[in-house]
Amino acid sequence: MLRIASRVGLLLFMLSSAVFAQPQKRGAGKNPKPAMAGYLFAYFTGNAKAEEQIHFALSSDGLKYRALNHNQPVLSSAAISSTGGVRDPHIMRGADGKTFYMVATDMVSGNGWSSNRAMVLLKSTDLINWSSSVVNVPQRFAGQDSLLRVWAPQTIYDKKSGRYMLYWSMKYGNEPDKIYYAFANKDFTDLATEPKQLFYSPDNAACIDGDIVEKDGMFYLFFKTEDQHPGIKVAVSDKLTGGYTMLSADYVQQTNKPVEGAGTFELNDGSGFVLMYDMYTSSKYQFTKTTDLKNFTIIDEEISMNFHPRHGTVMPVTEDECRRLLSKWGTVEDAFAFPANAAIKPINTVVDSAQKNISISVQPGTSLEQFNPQWRPLPGAIVQLQQPGFVQGKASYQVSLGNQPAAAWTVQLTTPHNPVLAGYYADPDVLYAEQTGKYYIYPTSDGFNGWSGTYFKAFSSTDLVNWHDEGVILDLEKDVSWAKRNAWAPCIIEKKINGRYKYFYYFTAAQKIGVAVADHPTGPFTDIGKPLVVERPAGVKGGQEIDPEVFEDPKTGKTYLYWGNGHMAVVELNEDMISYKPESLQIITPTDKTFREGTTVFYRNGLYYFLWSEDDTRSVNYRVRYGTAASPLGPIQIPANNLVIAKDEAKGIYGTGHNSVLNVPGTDDWYIVYHRFNYPNGINMGSAAGFHREVCFDKMEFLPNGSIAVVKPTHEGVSALPAANTGQYKLVWADEFNEAGKPDSTKWSYEHGFVRNEEAQWYQPDNAFCAHGKLIIESRKETKPNPNFVAGSNNWRTNRDSIRYTSACLITKGKKAWQFGRFEMRAKIDISAGMWPAWWTLGISKPWPGNGEIDIMEYYRGKLLANIASLGADKKAAWFSNTFSTDSLGAAAWAGKFHVWRMDWTKDDIALYLDDVLLNKTPVALLTNKDGSGFNPFLQPHYMLINVAVGGMNGGDPTGTTFPKRMEVDYVRVYQKQ
Repeated sequence: MLRIASRVGLLLFMLSSAVFAQPQKRGAGKNPKPAMAGYLFAYFTGNAKAEEQIHFALSSDGLKYRALNHNQPVLSSAAISSTGGVRDPHIMRGADGKTFYMVATDMVSGNGWSSNRAMVLLKSTDLINWSSSVVNVPQRFAGQDSLLRVWAPQTIYDKKSGRYMLYWSMKYGNEPDKIYYAFANKDFTDLATEPKQLFYSPDNAACIDGDIVEKDGMFYLFFKTEDQHPGIKVAVSDKLTGGYTMLSADYVQQTNKPVEGAGTFELNDGSGFVLMYDMYTSSKYQFTKTTDLKNFTIIDEEISMNFHPRHGTVMPVTEDECRRLLSKWGTVEDAFAFPANAAIKPINTVVDSAQKNISISVQPGTSLEQFNPQWRPLPGAIVQLQQPGFVQGKASYQVSLGNQPAAAWTVQLTTPHNPVLAGYYADPDVLYAEQTGKYYIYPTSDGFNGWSGTYFKAFSSTDLVNWHDEGVILDLEKDVSWAKRNAWAPCIIEKKINGRYKYFYYFTAAQKIGVAVADHPTGPFTDIGKPLVVERPAGVKGGQEIDPEVFEDPKTGKTYLYWGNGHMAVVELNEDMISYKPESLQIITPTDKTFREGTTVFYRNGLYYFLWSEDDTRSVNYRVRYGTAASPLGPIQIPANNLVIAKDEAKGIYGTGHNSVLNVPGTDDWYIVYHRFNYPNGINMGSAAGFHREVCFDKMEFLPNGSIAVVKPTHEGVSALPAANTGQYKLVWADEFNEAGKPDSTKWSYEHGFVRNEEAQWYQPDNAFCAHGKLIIESRKETKPNPNFVAGSNNWRTNRDSIRYTSACLITKGKKAWQFGRFEMRAKIDISAGMWPAWWTLGISKPWPGNGEIDIMEYYRGKLLANIASLGADKKAAWFSNTFSTDSLGAAAWAGKFHVWRMDWTKDDIALYLDDVLLNKTPVALLTNKDGSGFNPFLQPHYMLINVAVGGMNGGDPTGTTFPKRMEVDYVRVYQKQ
């Protein structure tokens, strides 16, 4: 297809100081609404009595929250309640704009869910100091003998009567829970009116957790249907105190997991409302956004919290209020909590308050000179970079929290290789895949209370240092019918069957072991539809059927599955790899009484090595031991000193366990992959450290007698290996898109306007930006005048009076071009009707098509294309193309994931790949221009372009597509042989 390149420069000026939340302007009027700068989240944390207390967190944007007071309570439940516990706090600003009201359930859940009869009322003028009173409904009002419980009170101001109305749920005898209301007295210390039923359920179902929000003169009551089919529904009325009718029969939560505690708040920028709710069995909150309180979009990817809240509420707050809160409960970590630069590993920041030094861990390979962390401090915090900025990874900042005096802090950047994965992950299994020549880690997704994660991810690397998130490869909720909880401790094996590679992925779910199968190391994986291991082996008492390990005996070719907590079981798998021989089942638990879980098996120099974890994963002493055997079935011999790896208190490394082992192919180089407590915070988390873990790599060595030398856990990790699948290729250019904002102007410029192929979009730089470590190219449906319009013109670029779609095209022309090499891009594309994304190159000499074109990635109208074009004998483009249906790949499910497109270009061939599968390989000799010149456009440098077109000659009709649409690019890299 015809493509015409244009060159446009862009000057991008990046501020090195902090990004501050900007308050809204005050409106005119007698009682102007205070300007809001942030958000205050009031919540409790769990069902233990010590967790049933009020906590506060702050946010600048309503999406990213930081717990105040080190996530410790800001009020003592013992001091404010009758039971010693409070739950479900609701906080609101009074009608005067400067008084605050908070109400909570007076309850200790350990006493039973029908054990409480009271609520707590609190009042403050500064958010710091609160007066409180307890209202016990049976003691306050007559006729309450059958009252069983009082749950989840909230407050709203009734403009009509000028009073504060409380509403909550109560249950009487065998009746369902119902939502009642009453008005508070003037001092907000008691109820002034008798409770009345507020909402009448049309099916008399139980209703709890009411939350009312006013919009356009209507009152929207969000509530949970507690019995029958629990979930969140909405009723609407034009009167606050009654007349509520169902908005629809639909549930508004965007998950099939149990939920409670709906809370709504309006965003300070006026862009809409957030509906959030407590996914109480999943240890997480889900956030959704809405503009009409009827249609809701999940925004979980934008949410960040350093705590696990339970049923709470959010209230907008002013800059002054944020200062007060930070002055009382803030720490310097709160000022540095939210860097926008994706190269930073935020959970590994080390703060030395005595020396006023902060150590920031960044991804390997990050330049430490003039680094821009892009801090997004909480409102009320000021972070100011001092000149000359970062020099050799070190810089000085002036930091102030609220009304506290400013202080000088030093920020030091470090590039430790451990942890190797950014975020909370555990129980890693490692694989070298022959099919792709890459290494893969398959971990447990961690960071969920009580190990309650429900999905598995994979990560890939060519050098053991730089790891790339391949996304979710198996989701219990979507992909597994027989279990929906506790996704733990997977393992994987690569098999070549009838000339094709297959991957068998064994995993724990609901304390059973399943298996899923794929044709590629990153899936898609298909569960076989039933668990492989269900019951405890005969004769075994206690323990769990978890932690699978799969091992192929290199001597016999037989494959074995190991598993167990408290016992080590082994069974021989059948050739289909998804069933086993029951008669082969054995228990081979090591005899030294240190075995807990996490079996790993490997073979070296005639010996079978068995590794396992000792103690509890919540313990600082969780560690790895080993034994050896002459057979994969044991018996296991225990060496005198069989410790493999353990904590190093001097380094702050704890809980080193549940490992796997990697042997680099063709060598005797061995590595241990394991998890540890999060550094540096895990040691202060108590038992929660056992589900806030991170994955590390260290070298493992053997003594001359074959015994394993004790491994010293490190922060430094391992050195990068020569890239396993790149031969002598070396990275010569890359953009990781880690800095939020505009793309790097030293690498990219833009095309402008209507450019080629009669496409519908107007190219403009505004549609390209970086966020969350990704380049976003956003196609929008927006109408504005065409500045180049000429009435009566025959040129399609100028005869359109208006622009109806906009998008972006990034181009390296004039900045960088390459001749030969490996080009790689990891991206996610949208395949909706009318979308035409592409990543392609053009030669620097000759007009098109004589300059040569390579479409490494192109999509339109249901097809992926791998194209190469030069000048044909007819003076038109001669195409060397292959096309592939996206339906055959999985259609929308395929498009919803990231994929890797690659070009290997040498003087001999051009080969185009998708996820390591060859799509097109064309000899360069065939690509010489057919104009008699002898010029081959693929023996000259090419520059690259990334764009999303809309409509046009090939893109299809976009009129039925809902915009905006996005292409997300994780990275673009160019390697060349040295």
